[in-house]
Amino acid sequence: MTDQWMAKTMAADRVRAAEDRARLARWVAMRRLRPSKTLYGCLHWVASGRCNAAFCQTRMEHRWMDHVSCWLTEKGERLLVCEPYPLHTTELLDLAQTAERFGLEVEVHGDGPYGYGTIAIELTPRAQAAHRA
Repeated sequence: MTDQWMAKTMAADRVRAAEDRARLARWVAMRRLRPSKTLYGCLHWVASGRCNAAFCQTRMEHRWMDHVSCWLTEKGERLLVCEPYPLHTTELLDLAQTAERFGLEVEVHGDGPYGYGTIAIELTPRAQAAHRA
């Protein structure tokens, strides 16, 4: 490794980090979200607003719970965003079954803030989604 190569790599990393922050800022502004104060993004939190576990295992049980973030809408509604890399049939079935078990609505699309080939899964409580409809 040369010093010149290292300098170019570090400069590219800084550019990529700035692009990531800008993408996240656009995504948050477009949806009018603010970060949740919850420390752990879990299915209990999005379904009920709280989780009593010190370290909730729900994140470890599901492959689709990657790059997880917790958000609140302007009205204080909960939104859990998971941004895994592309999923297969078994993970999609698990997602649908888990959403049903926790009473959640699911929206899957490609417009998440993480990028890098991930898809976005947005989970909201079913009752909350019904108010918006």
